[in-house]
Amino acid sequence: MGAETVVKSYREVATLADAREAVFVLRPERDADPSVWVAFHRANAAMYERVAEVDSRHHWEALYWVGYELRQVEKLTQKPEWRSSFNTDGRE
Repeated sequence: MGAETVVKSYREVATLADAREAVFVLRPERDADPSVWVAFHRANAAMYERVAEVDSRHHWEALYWVGYELRQVEKLTQKPEWRSSFNTDGRE
């Protein structure tokens, strides 16, 4: 698959290789608004979570990428993103 491949939706992604292609194709322009980047990274995290469930050979690597994408959101928003992943408000 090359750059000419069109990824219609993150939902179509089923393997780690598909996920890498989707990230490459759907990546915003470098100077895009921060809100665009936040949406991009959140969508990537959700995509990698689905990949971890269905691509068993790459389960752990996909989970690594979930964490990476959430850390990118945290850098952009200055808020811990893991709280929303665990459906908690952060209180112990």
